[in-house]
Order: sequence, then C-alpha cells, then structure tokens
Amino acid sequence: MDNKPTATVQKPSLFHLPVIAVALLIGTIQGLRCASGHWENTFIIAAIAALMAWDSRYRMSPLRPKVPPQERLLAWLALALASCFLFIPGETVLDLNANIMVLLLAFALCAFERGARTALWSLPPLLLALVVMPLQEHIYLSFSYVLRLLSTILCCETLQLFNADLSYHHTTIYVNNASIAITDACSGISQLFALFLLGYLIVRWQHRQLRHALLHYSLLLPIVVLANALRLIITVVLFAKIGEAIFADFFHILFGLLLVVVTVTLMYAAGKLFLDREPLPADATAPPLPLEPFHDAR
Repeated sequence: MDNKPTATVQKPSLFHLPVIAVALLIGTIQGLRCASGHWENTFIIAAIAALMAWDSRYRMSPLRPKVPPQERLLAWLALALASCFLFIPGETVLDLNANIMVLLLAFALCAFERGARTALWSLPPLLLALVVMPLQEHIYLSFSYVLRLLSTILCCETLQLFNADLSYHHTTIYVNNASIAITDACSGISQLFALFLLGYLIVRWQHRQLRHALLHYSLLLPIVVLANALRLIITVVLFAKIGEAIFADFFHILFGLLLVVVTVTLMYAAGKLFLDREPLPADATAPPLPLEPFHDAR
C-alpha cells in the first residue's frame, strides 16, 4: 500500500446542518416567547446563525471511515460537562441550564460522529441559537446604555471643538436651556441586530480569508457608534435651529435610515483595509472561505 499522502477533493460536510437546524428551532421558539416588541430580532439572529452554518460546510472535518479516539474524547468531555448543569442552580446561568445542556449534547454529537473540527465550527451557530436568541433582551439592554453613552460623548465633544454652546451628563445633552435625553430609540440599538446581519453579509462578500473576515467584522460596533454620533450631531444642530420639530416621526425615520446607510458605507470601505492576497475564484459558486485540500494518508 502506498503510504504517500494523496490530495483529494474535499466534499462539503453537511452533517452539522440538521443539528443546527434543530437548535435554531428551539432558539426561535424561545426567542419569540422572550422578545418584548422586538420579535424581528429573533429571525435576524436565526438568519446569521444559518448563514454561518452554511458557510462553514467546507471547514468541517472530512468524511472518513472512523473518527480518531482522541477527537471522540472531546465528545465525552462535553457530555460530562452537560451532566454538571443538572446540579447548577438555574439563576446562576440565567435559567439556561436546559439550553446549555442541549448545546453540549449537540457539540458532543458533532464531535463523536465527525470529529473535533466539525464540533468546534458548529459551536458559533449553536451559541447564537441556544444562548443569544433566548437572551436577546438582556443583550439589547446591555448594549443600549453603552452605545448611547459613547455616542453622546463623541457627539458633544465634537461639537464643542467648534465652540458649540452645549454640555452633557451621561446620556443627556443640554443645549439652549433645554435637555435632550438620548433614549433607546436614539441609540441605534433598535437596528443593531439588523446591522449585525448586514455587516456579516458585507464581510462574507468581501473576504475569503478568515482572519481578514474576523478583523473586518470586529469594526462593526465602533462604526455603529460613529454613525450614531453623526446622527446625534445632526439632531442637535437642527434642534438649535428649528426646535422640537426635529423630533417628529419623519425625522426620526429619516435619521434611522441615515444610520443604516452610513454604517453600511463605512463597513464596505473598511473592508478595503483587509484585502485578501489570493485572487477570488472566477466561479461565483465557489464556497466562501475555502480550505486547502485535505490530505488523506493511505
């Protein structure tokens, strides 16, 4: 038998897709039950998780007759960890004991049947489905104050550079003997999950190297803060000119669209900073983020 490694064309592995589909079904039901006025975010998170699962199909462990024992050890460790959550009080993990156990069981199944690489690449969409979707309201509130505070500071400090007569305290802006409270509606948080999806699509389109994609996607939140600061600057300037008319629904919707357009434009421009050295394949159907061919020792 020839012991030289022979390169073979790696077929995409689809084993993880039904596993993640079941997790998405569970997460969607829980997300819709927990969502209070933002049910659309559940479907946006589900779309991101589904895209991640599909895009990672070429990164999964190759089909092989038997998974090495050391990789199946990862499955047994996940099962042991899952059993520990039977004894952990629910409030310590935000009542997600059952979800975490399902996540670890799905992780163990992928590791046992396909190996460590499939299990690890399945973990991000599983986390989105079973942790992020049920906790979307907590995430929503956690991000809201930070985005409002950073945007308020950036807006006011920028205007003060041009000798504008205003001040601020936390998320309240004082101008012309009036105060403007920067609420959730003004923070861009209502569009945040949609911007996560748009950002993922832009990164997915512009990059095929994983490190460039991760670096590019990490710029999304700073860009959202910049775009929202621009939105607040325009609002404050117009408030000084036309008063409370600037808070009409027409302007609110218009500035919300401006936030999305500016964020998408800056994300696209930022992608030029992380150009892939390898030329993109001519075939438009080529898989995103392809791996090198798998070498099978025979």
